[in-house]
Amino acid sequence: MFKKIFKAAKDLVKSPIGQIGIGLLAPQLAGASGILGGIGKLAAASPALFQGGISLLGGDKPENVLRNLALGAATQGAYNVGKGGTFMGGISDFTGLGDGKTGTVADFFKKKDPLNFEEYLAQGPNPITAARFDTLPDEAKTEIIKGFTNQPTASTFTNILNNPITPYVANFGVTAALAKMAADQAEDTRAFYNPDENPFFAAEGGGIQKFAMGSPEFPRMTGDISGPGTGTSDSIPAMLSDGEHVLTKQEVTQIGGGDNDLGHQRLYAARENIREQANDNGIGRI
Repeated sequence: MFKKIFKAAKDLVKSPIGQIGIGLLAPQLAGASGILGGIGKLAAASPALFQGGISLLGGDKPENVLRNLALGAATQGAYNVGKGGTFMGGISDFTGLGDGKTGTVADFFKKKDPLNFEEYLAQGPNPITAARFDTLPDEAKTEIIKGFTNQPTASTFTNILNNPITPYVANFGVTAALAKMAADQAEDTRAFYNPDENPFFAAEGGGIQKFAMGSPEFPRMTGDISGPGTGTSDSIPAMLSDGEHVLTKQEVTQIGGGDNDLGHQRLYAARENIREQANDNGIGRI
């Protein structure tokens, strides 16, 4: 039973919907006691960081973590609009960066004006009125005045640049991108060297054996080429003749206006026309 519960929990933290749900709900536990309260405080400080952490612990791929964080930030932005806030403010809340009051994209880069004292009291972590402030102990007043005096005025963009988490997030993004490139390259080469997909590399009777025997044999291929790999992986062995010309898949697709099959059809028609002109000019097969 516990094994099934663990598997279900692991599947939940891998799911984008599950991650978004945790990112939204976990901060609500900040007022709880014990372990749940600690988790809530961590999630409230930066729901995005918390969500990414549980995703990695669940075994998700780095590129999936980044994609799901972007989706979670957009979801939080939309959720914030539903509460009467702003989209950018919701993203600021989700990432834990900035002041959470970002409005338009221009506001994202704009320096913030400090609040007056009454506004600061009304919008602080524990909103109170000026009359209520006068009844507070001197120690509490001192803390509030200290916060009022040290109001952050930097733009959300500046806050993000100066945040100590930013370099780690940037490094994580670069690492994930490089890992994705390496995985794609490995997938391209896998098809080339896999004897099940590329018969030229079969141990018995494959191309390597035929090379050793001194009689390489390749199937005749002209025009439209199809086989293992991608349009850039060079996975299909070819025997070419001096003076010939080969087009890439990108070029063929461009000739077809984005349609690879149409590109081949147009190339065949163009080749036929060129052959006729060559024959007319006395140029035979050379």
